[in-house]
Amino acid sequence: MGADSLMKELSEASALLHAQTDAGMNENDVKEMMARSFEARIDAHPTLSASDKSNLTSEITRGPWNAEQKKMLATSVLGNGLAKSKRSASTRANQKAYNIENLIPMGTMVRLRDPTKYSVSSMLSLVGSAARTLGIENPDNTTLFRMVAIVASTAETSMNQDEVWTHMSTLQK
Repeated sequence: MGADSLMKELSEASALLHAQTDAGMNENDVKEMMARSFEARIDAHPTLSASDKSNLTSEITRGPWNAEQKKMLATSVLGNGLAKSKRSASTRANQKAYNIENLIPMGTMVRLRDPTKYSVSSMLSLVGSAARTLGIENPDNTTLFRMVAIVASTAETSMNQDEVWTHMSTLQK
């Protein structure tokens, strides 16, 4: 994704927020999820030029974000390219979300609470999709374990260690 594409998406953030709230989602939850997603995408973006950073920051300022989210996104834009030079290009840091159950949208949690309707695989897919929406693309083992624990708890099933590792691998993929 190029900087122009990212700027276009940031400029359309207000429209997406409005559509999501019209669909019944909580405005603050949607803004937080969107902000975290944009932060991850900005961090993962190849090094931005000064002009691109200026344009992205302007789009962030015009967006629907609260002051804390604007600061978080602007900091991400400003820091773009700095962390990448410290790591090799082939290595990506794992993402940590040890209390991911607090970030999963309520609609997803409601669906997870109906084990008669969804298989464990479907439930893993729901949790994985929610994590992806939050911008979590490379979770660490503790986060993966927590995601499997959420599925096990809501499915009201026990899992042996081999099953847990298998489900963690499934989520990682």
